[in-house]
Amino acid sequence: MDIYVDIWRALRKIGEYRARRKAVYCLFLDFKSAYNTVPHSVLYKKLEGVLDEGEIALLKAIFSRLKITLGKEQFQPNIGVPQGSVISPSLFNIYAASLLESLERSGWGIDDLLAFADDHLILNITKGDLRKAIGLVRSWCGSYNIELNAEKSGIMEIPPKGGQLTMEIGSRLDGIPVVDEYKYLGLVMDNRLSGDKHIKKLFGGFNDDGKKVSGKIDFIKNNLNPLIRNISLDYRVNLWQTLIRPLFIPLAMLGNFMCETSKLKMERKLKKSLKMFLGLVKTVPDEVLFTLVKVDFSKWAKNKEDKAKIKWEARMKREDVGSLPKYVIECNVKYLPKEVADFINLQCAFCKKCQTILRSEHYELHGVKVPSVAELPEDIRKKFGSLET
Repeated sequence: MDIYVDIWRALRKIGEYRARRKAVYCLFLDFKSAYNTVPHSVLYKKLEGVLDEGEIALLKAIFSRLKITLGKEQFQPNIGVPQGSVISPSLFNIYAASLLESLERSGWGIDDLLAFADDHLILNITKGDLRKAIGLVRSWCGSYNIELNAEKSGIMEIPPKGGQLTMEIGSRLDGIPVVDEYKYLGLVMDNRLSGDKHIKKLFGGFNDDGKKVSGKIDFIKNNLNPLIRNISLDYRVNLWQTLIRPLFIPLAMLGNFMCETSKLKMERKLKKSLKMFLGLVKTVPDEVLFTLVKVDFSKWAKNKEDKAKIKWEARMKREDVGSLPKYVIECNVKYLPKEVADFINLQCAFCKKCQTILRSEHYELHGVKVPSVAELPEDIRKKFGSLET
């Protein structure tokens, strides 16, 4: 299981409700210092139905080595699971499973309840259900020594397509604010499921005061500029794959539930980020970009959906996941030096004298013979092919 399974589950269920012309009231929960409030004795008791005696004994041994130091004093805590530990999200899920069980007994279906570590989302189709869910959550928090952080929780109404909002943004229901966007498991969801809010976080835009704000990708790119300017194209693509590609995965999940126009908008943004990291100007045509790096957003989105579906079905059947389909981005920039990007940019620059975009054919009009951007990568590979191993 991973975060993308729950993103897919949430979007799929919301899509089903909207197809039935129903509004969806999303209740996003935030708990104060959730990991720090788990009593070990209660956790061990709950683990008895999940782990065997040896595994529980190992966990107790690990926790027995944890110590908190305050000045010269040390003590061993009997509450809390370690922040940053790979097993802490699962331990909290086990500890908090009773909340989901309580909601199921009260009428919510399993597909309406989503919980990954301390990120919880409850889907409701009536305001009465929403109020009831809030009451059950507050009651559970009181019983399990966990405090609900109402300020950081949120209620987001998603109307059916063409429908209008019935809850005022900025108002409160039982102390929880009504919002028009909420970041859930890395996806910035808005109440129209447009993806615009997530794109704005990545690429920036204008705030309510009309002031330009930078996005996350701009921040990463600007900080890496001294490095990017001096590395080959394959290293630039590796940086993009490591730092930028994961930011688009939530958008790929959302893309499966959007119209073609919105998908094309996301694909344009994806190509924009690639050009930024490759050092290519905006006027470089897509066919030129794709001779270097080929990304098909629709196929990528479908791949992420298929993987999430397989993982969820395996979880429900208590089976191993098995082999999963992979989407591989086609990369043809190996052994290409950084100067290739400079050359492509020169071919896509603007000729002020002729008021047109420069191409190899246009350079010839000015008496300059150069290969076209389509021919260049292959020419370089022929010259540098002996370097390949």
